[in-house]
Amino acid sequence: MNDKNESSVLWSGSGPLSSLAGAVVVVGASGRLSDAIVVGGCVLFVYSLAPFLLKLAEDFVPKAYASGIRLIVAVFLASAYARTAGIAWLSLVRESAPFIGMVPLCLVASGLFDRTAEGSALGALRASAAEALVLVAFAGAFALVREPIGYGTLTLPGESGPVPLFGLGGAASYALRSVSATSGGFLLLGYVAAVYRRFKFRLRGTFVCGEDER
Repeated sequence: MNDKNESSVLWSGSGPLSSLAGAVVVVGASGRLSDAIVVGGCVLFVYSLAPFLLKLAEDFVPKAYASGIRLIVAVFLASAYARTAGIAWLSLVRESAPFIGMVPLCLVASGLFDRTAEGSALGALRASAAEALVLVAFAGAFALVREPIGYGTLTLPGESGPVPLFGLGGAASYALRSVSATSGGFLLLGYVAAVYRRFKFRLRGTFVCGEDER
């Protein structure tokens, strides 16, 4: 297997687009651009800092309790982010609370802690921030497609809720508006994942989940 592919955040077999551990966040938080921004900030904050902090404190963390401590640290960081972001965007933070609460679980399930266990704390920070940026970029890209189709606008976070940037006249058909629903988001994610898998194999000559994939 190509070492360059394996070391790439976007193309490696253990990357966020291969495991899709963050699918709930990508789909759930991309119904509106404002939601994607709020939850994306949480992803960046928690994904970047949790492995970094645990790497700094690895000599003090008992291996027998490592999994539980990872989750506790991630939950604490997500709570701290929600408290801080709620100062400016209280309404949106409350609406996005279920997806903010899923961020620690997605982080633990992604295996990012194990992938950053080797090397320095700064190396863990760079690697985890890179994976977080991939998820945030996909959530933002999905929102740029789903919100205009489903709601006829794009919104940014505001003090009292989403602030529309523009409005599109006319209502989209039911089939198009379904893209803004959660089910439509997972359908869109399925198409993107299928194209990604095909693109990686055709142009890179590697499978998404390893050489045994068929």
